[in-house]
Amino acid sequence: MKTLLISFYSDIEDKTYYSDNANRLRKECQDLDMQCSIQHKESLGSYQLNCLSKPQFILDMLERFNKPLLWMDVDSRLHKTPDIFDQFDESVDMVVATANGMLSGMKASPLYFNNTDKAKEFINAWIASTKDILENNVGVFDHEPLFGLIPTFIKKMNIGNVGPEYCIWQLTAFF
Repeated sequence: MKTLLISFYSDIEDKTYYSDNANRLRKECQDLDMQCSIQHKESLGSYQLNCLSKPQFILDMLERFNKPLLWMDVDSRLHKTPDIFDQFDESVDMVVATANGMLSGMKASPLYFNNTDKAKEFINAWIASTKDILENNVGVFDHEPLFGLIPTFIKKMNIGNVGPEYCIWQLTAFF
């Protein structure tokens, strides 16, 4: 797989759930001969704050690596190489996995972002949404603003999707 898989982990309250999953995900990538950048990120103090930092991390990694990236939540599991994401051409800005093969079944992991201006515009809007959540003390995480932006951006950018085999949490499927 040529697309770089990215993720981060931030343990909370001296628990090792996320670092343990980071080690497992790195091993899964290694076993599948996949490039990955799974980074430790200091906890911001809560699960919500860590989750809301996801879009900024993704944008930072797009700018750092200057190529398409595949985000996976660190506690997602790889059971086969997600090389389907390598098949999308430069015209596709973003690709989501769906539980039903349509955008209405979108999952928040995996997320493919091409290194395009439109993908970056989407991520910046996602970042702005997370800041609004914090400023207004709304008790949601990164998924809700992500899903909420899709109806607006579906007309502005080319969003692809992959079917349920890439987001079902079964040993025989991708997640």
